[in-house]
Amino acid sequence: MHDKLRISRITTRIAATLSVVVALAFPVGYFVISYQFMAGSLEAEAEMNARLVSGVISANPLMWQFEQVRLDELLARRPRVGLAETRRVFDRKGELVAENVNQLRHPVQRRSYVLLDAGVPAGTIEISRSLRPLLERTAMTTLLGLLVGFLTFRLVPYREILNAQKRLRDGNEFLNMVMESSTNAIVVLDLAGGIRMANKRSSELSGYPRSELAGSIFASLFAGSAQDKVRGVLAEISGGASSSVTFETELVRRGGGVIEISCGIAPFRQDGEPAGFVLCAEDITSRKRWEQQMQSAAAELEESNTELKSFAYIISHDLRAPLVNIKGFSGELNGAMQELNSMFQAVAGHLEEKKRARLALLFEQEVPEALDFINSSVMRMDRLINAVLKLSRLGHRDLRVETVPVREMVESILKSMSHQLEDHCATVSIGALPELNTDRIALEQILGNLLDNAVKYLDTARPGELEIYGESGASGTTIHIRDNGRGIAQEDMGKVFEIFRRAGRQDVQGEGMGLPYVKALVRKLRGQIWCHSEPGQGSTFSFSIPHDEASDQENGV
Repeated sequence: MHDKLRISRITTRIAATLSVVVALAFPVGYFVISYQFMAGSLEAEAEMNARLVSGVISANPLMWQFEQVRLDELLARRPRVGLAETRRVFDRKGELVAENVNQLRHPVQRRSYVLLDAGVPAGTIEISRSLRPLLERTAMTTLLGLLVGFLTFRLVPYREILNAQKRLRDGNEFLNMVMESSTNAIVVLDLAGGIRMANKRSSELSGYPRSELAGSIFASLFAGSAQDKVRGVLAEISGGASSSVTFETELVRRGGGVIEISCGIAPFRQDGEPAGFVLCAEDITSRKRWEQQMQSAAAELEESNTELKSFAYIISHDLRAPLVNIKGFSGELNGAMQELNSMFQAVAGHLEEKKRARLALLFEQEVPEALDFINSSVMRMDRLINAVLKLSRLGHRDLRVETVPVREMVESILKSMSHQLEDHCATVSIGALPELNTDRIALEQILGNLLDNAVKYLDTARPGELEIYGESGASGTTIHIRDNGRGIAQEDMGKVFEIFRRAGRQDVQGEGMGLPYVKALVRKLRGQIWCHSEPGQGSTFSFSIPHDEASDQENGV
């Protein structure tokens, strides 16, 4: 009886222990493997997206923060449909440049990667995923384990030992199910680098059946430098230099095919001792091919940009030279015509009345009018060339950031325009205008052009009114210039900031370059410009400059 009681107690204790193991092993194992997989996948994804964004930076290192369309397109991509992520791109100052946000529930796992421009850090990309789905699945697994453990302890304590093998087998099947459901290859290695376990996806990627993978050395699947790389990574983790490593390499498939894979590997422990490694691999061959296409497109874009830059020099030399010749020869022609006119006056009395009248019309009206038309056309073409050259040289001047009292600058500009204001009987109201830390010359050109436009397009049928005021927000300062002029029709709003495009009546002298130049200046200051207008009521041009633009300007952004 005593032995039976003793056996009962021992068996009960064993059953209780096994019940706890059953209750905790499944969720812990599930969580560890899923978490490692998620961490490796997030690391690989951060590196992948960092390379893509770095390509955008390399293509346009000075203005990459304004490549909103391309950045938004890259950040909107997901490894699979329905995966919720938050992706953010920061510049080197830690300021947000672009983001694609999905609603994430806490806690959140984050990974970031450095963005490089010619090997120099230009910013970071941060990718976040919610751990809540994993925790919820783990919680459900825990509840299931507790239920099984409770039933085992309460109902069949004496059969716990007999059923231990079955439960262990069930546990292995559960872990196998988790591995088999993964879309990535999952391989469990021993400390020597031998394959202990591999899921179905591993066999599909390598081309080897799992019976051949089991027991083989993982590094033997690779060839040449790729094999040395894998051995080096395993040695690095074994030596404790890294807790996890993400890398990309080439895998030689059975039959001779080669694919690109992204791997994340981390060690795991058993009974407190190092027991091996868990490796997750993803086929990135298509992604690599796409990256090469993107690099090729970026190279073509850079070549196109170079050609566009040379366009200004073509205008300066190839187009200006004929203009100089036309202007010079038209001057000689004008002098020759004056000389011929003098000769005509001397012999006019000897000519018939009809011929004399015809020659007088040629010398005194038709030819001078034609020469005037040629000269005015040459001068207009010269102004257009100068405007294009001015716009093209905009990016070559270094910005000098200083504290600018905007109100004093506006008053100075208005003082120089006092004659135009008097002609339009215009009154000016200046509201609150804060100081700005920005480039003085650029800001003065922006304000000067906008104020000049506002005055030129005032309605002559009523006294003009101008209002200049500003406001500071959390992200920057906005300045508004409002007038009661002609206004702009809705269908013409798209033209006002385009080169050589003008809206409304063309009765005011101009080449359609003022507002495009202003827009380029505002963008160089990392700001934005926009317009609201109603025909017959007036227009309000507004531009904003971010508070942090000063530091970026000093860094040449």
